[in-house]
Amino acid sequence: MDLEIPAEAEFPSSITLPVPDGLKDFLDKNGYTPVYIIEDDDGNQLGTGPIDAWPPVIGGLPSSGGFKIIIKAKDKNGALVVDVPEVIYNVDKEELPQPTVADTAAKDVGKALEDAGLTGVPAGDGVISVDASKDPGDLSEAIGIINDVLDGLKDDGYSYTIETKDGKELVDSGKGDAFDADDLPHSPYGGDEFDLVIIIKDPEGKDAGELTLHITTPVNEEAIKEDLDDIKGSVIGTLLGIDGAAQEEGDTITIVLPNNSDTLPPLVLPTLDDDRYTVEVTVTDLNTGAVTEVDPAADIDLAVGDNLITIVIKDADGNVVDSATITVKRDVPPSVGIELSPRGSFNLTTAAYGYTPQAQTVTVTNTGDGSTGSLSVSSNSDNFIVDYSGLGSLLSKDNTGTFTVKPKAGLAVNQYSAIITVKGADSVEAALNVSFTVKSNEAGINGITVNGNAAGKNDGIYKADVGSQGSVTVAATLKDERASVQYKLNDEANATGKFNLAVGVNTITVTVTSDFGESVPYTLEVTRRVEAKLVINIKWDSAEIAVEQEESDEYTAVLVAEEGYDSYKWYVDSNLAQEGRRFTFDTEVTGTYFILLVAKKGDAEATVVVEIEVE
Repeated sequence: MDLEIPAEAEFPSSITLPVPDGLKDFLDKNGYTPVYIIEDDDGNQLGTGPIDAWPPVIGGLPSSGGFKIIIKAKDKNGALVVDVPEVIYNVDKEELPQPTVADTAAKDVGKALEDAGLTGVPAGDGVISVDASKDPGDLSEAIGIINDVLDGLKDDGYSYTIETKDGKELVDSGKGDAFDADDLPHSPYGGDEFDLVIIIKDPEGKDAGELTLHITTPVNEEAIKEDLDDIKGSVIGTLLGIDGAAQEEGDTITIVLPNNSDTLPPLVLPTLDDDRYTVEVTVTDLNTGAVTEVDPAADIDLAVGDNLITIVIKDADGNVVDSATITVKRDVPPSVGIELSPRGSFNLTTAAYGYTPQAQTVTVTNTGDGSTGSLSVSSNSDNFIVDYSGLGSLLSKDNTGTFTVKPKAGLAVNQYSAIITVKGADSVEAALNVSFTVKSNEAGINGITVNGNAAGKNDGIYKADVGSQGSVTVAATLKDERASVQYKLNDEANATGKFNLAVGVNTITVTVTSDFGESVPYTLEVTRRVEAKLVINIKWDSAEIAVEQEESDEYTAVLVAEEGYDSYKWYVDSNLAQEGRRFTFDTEVTGTYFILLVAKKGDAEATVVVEIEVE
């Protein structure tokens, strides 16, 4: 079998031989002892010895190839056993191939780059590492070194092309192209890592080999910085767009969040030019040191006091490549508020129709720490008038001011209400309810009925005769149904008008009270008579005059004297009662009554006595 030593390796001083399967067992079974013999190609023996271990390790080798190692067997007497097959190893060294033009170029480029500190020695696979990641100037220097070697090849009549690993041609020297940084693949932020293949042709156009450059480019920190500045500017723009925000010295921004909210609105961040990189935003509460990673597209919690917003750009490996910070101071706005007195609601004084409007004063008190701003007062009803001309602003806590509320003149009888609202700056607001009642002052009546019959009226007094009825129901007909009525007879008063009557004249007071409360009394005289019988006896003291009973009932007698006399005078119990030819006697009181008629004609006088008995 053949054993070949690699051309680039040093020749070994010993070698371990692979042996055929079963060889050792065969020798041991037959009692043979294995030995080795080293011979050159001409059959000259160069060395020999016993084999003491398996697999055999043979030392004392020549320093170059072109020899044989032969394993043979000896019997117990030390003689070679001729009928045992020999195992022959042909040991040779590969011939080292002649270097190509590309190999030489790679060696030259690698050495020059190594001397410049831009790469390591080319690896065994011929790839030359160009490390230009530390400084943008390194890449230009490395390309200059490569071009120096390539220009030497061009001077010797060689040509070359430079391609990407996927076969995209970047440079063709045959077209007069020159290799420069613009030919390299690059990302917006740099930091790229890629392979370029330089293919070399000899003057006849035949392949003269190729070499591979593994290039690492520097990060474009300036481009990253520009994008970071854009992002920072956008965040600052968002903050300054918040009501109450004001940029102060440096990057500190003091803000008062609207409605005393504790969250920032989402931050609109520009997109990075290089999608291999990402943006992270954190907020640090400088009061507690707590750090929170936030989603810029969502609302962001912000503590009261100083907060540090940190914007970080990271590469694909998660390494921070640049960052920026903004200090945001969140202030809490001063508390604001007002209180009204009267509080909640109040009623304006009830008035009678035709009233003169009276104003109610309302006091406004600043209950907050800051100014209320200019205060205004409004009513949601035209039936009320507010005057806040002297109110203005309440600058600090416990400052007070006033305004007035009054009803509009000429309102009809009814109930009215409104909401009075006081407003200032920064949502300062308070309200109260106001009501006002207009009542009727009408206490008149259209008449009075007694037991359903209308009472008469004489000299402002209502009168009714109910005969012998012992009870009555009195009812006043009101001009205004909102008024109330009370009836009183002696010490008895009620709202029903029902009374028991005494015999004779019963004076009932009817008192009407208007809705507003004004009272007007009315007098009603109700006459009750006893059940009686009149017995009339006429006695004549002379025959010169006659008296006849014209008509009568149980209460009334009507007497008529004869004609022809100049005067007639009627006396009841010696008291002159009536004059004239007719006399009406009316009574409900039992007893005997004497009626005297004195009639004169010239100097002559005639009398007559009428006896009336009421029983």
